Amino acid sequence: MCMQNARMTMYATIQSALTGIRGSFSYERPYQWFSTFVFSLLVGESAGGIQSVCNSMGFGEATYYGLDRMFHSDAINLPELRRQWLDVVVSQTNPVKYYGRYLIIADGVKQPKDGRRMPGVGRLHNNSDTQSKPTSYHGIQGGAIGILVQGPSGCANDVEVYCVPLSMELMYGLGPIASWPGTSHPNATMTLEAQMLLRQEDYIRRLGSCLLIEDRASMNQNLFSDLEKLRNAEKDKLDVYLLTNAKGNVKAYELPGEYSGRGRPRVKGEKVKLADWFVDRADEFKYHRVWAYGKKVKIKYLSDILLWGDEWKGKLQFILAEMKDGRRIILATDDLKMSPAKAVELYARRFLCEEGFRSYKGDFHGMDYHFWTKSMEHLSHFRSKDLPHILDSAKTPAEQKAILSSIKAAEVYMQGACIAQGIAQLISMDTPVGGEVQRYTKKRTHTHRKVSERDILRYLHGHKDILFAKYAGDQLIEFIREKQVGHPDNAWNII
Repeated sequence: MCMQNARMTMYATIQSALTGIRGSFSYERPYQWFSTFVFSLLVGESAGGIQSVCNSMGFGEATYYGLDRMFHSDAINLPELRRQWLDVVVSQTNPVKYYGRYLIIADGVKQPKDGRRMPGVGRLHNNSDTQSKPTSYHGIQGGAIGILVQGPSGCANDVEVYCVPLSMELMYGLGPIASWPGTSHPNATMTLEAQMLLRQEDYIRRLGSCLLIEDRASMNQNLFSDLEKLRNAEKDKLDVYLLTNAKGNVKAYELPGEYSGRGRPRVKGEKVKLADWFVDRADEFKYHRVWAYGKKVKIKYLSDILLWGDEWKGKLQFILAEMKDGRRIILATDDLKMSPAKAVELYARRFLCEEGFRSYKGDFHGMDYHFWTKSMEHLSHFRSKDLPHILDSAKTPAEQKAILSSIKAAEVYMQGACIAQGIAQLISMDTPVGGEVQRYTKKRTHTHRKVSERDILRYLHGHKDILFAKYAGDQLIEFIREKQVGHPDNAWNII
């Protein structure tokens, strides 16, 4: 495939994706600004933030204010933008399914941020096992949702599977805004797991059948109970299940067994510690080869159906698996018919989102926004826990509206980065384009494996001027040209 055809395919993919989200903007100008922002993340070498975007695209000072107003604009319907982006992804890709269920991955993403007047900034604790990070720091926490789609080769291995980001939202430190008029986070006082489920529910209802693949934090009896209610609701009866990782010290109860006819029927059996089964039931483990972490690995596994939860006491299938190198994992799912080997394979794919988070924060700078407001107090790093929440300082409707506007601006920025990263993934799924990108980035050997989002960005950065020259008559390129410094039609009054 020649370079010219590769560039045409890339630009057509960008144009098609941006056209698919047009309906979430009530009029044309905010849509043009948002498209400019997404396009600049792809072709401009920005380092995050509005000023960096303007510098990378050669915009003037007036353009900065126009772009900044777009993020706060009421003309953007953010929930509808997320829905339309989901429709674009599902229509232009081949989603991976397990017995007809879409595979949805959800996780929390943390980013250090020292903004003293930014809503959502607070003290976070490091949950990673690494010693390279501090135990606590100030920053923001977002809730990310992605969907697994098939890569270009049509293979069923991890190498050819993508986790396309669907949305990223602030989910920490926003408790007081739950009761404010016009709030976009009415559930901000709930736990992070409950908020995440409510965010996913919109996708679940739109897709119909889903399998949620989440990390250890989702091992929550309230979460399993809520999913059970969704499945049993008379109107909906949604086909949705959860696959998650259990803690190493998890305990459950055996099924009560048959009623003997005397006394009160037992509601649960004996209590068991699942980690002990790796030794006590070692002879019952079965062997299987599965795709995990990009290659075929041999595992041994054991599964059983037990009761779990002190209040809920629902049935879960627990799967104990041990890798060849001795690593052990305990999985839990409310799908009692799921194949244990397939559960291990599906959960291994959850780590595709970790690669996506690294690219989202490092290559697309999705959490490097700088939206702040004077309507909230100056945040002190030594603020006492006994003091009221920092957002409680906003008493008047005008102050609350300004804070809500800053939150929306941050989430529009993060959603734009999600769309930019998703477009880069859509481009890399085209096998001929991937081959051309590999030749341009001087890979030592050509391979049919997927190219990274960073390689796509490098290619687009290197051909930015050619794209601007070839598609000079296109509406998006023409809009960008008008805002660049030195253009004869560039004027200060551009809003």
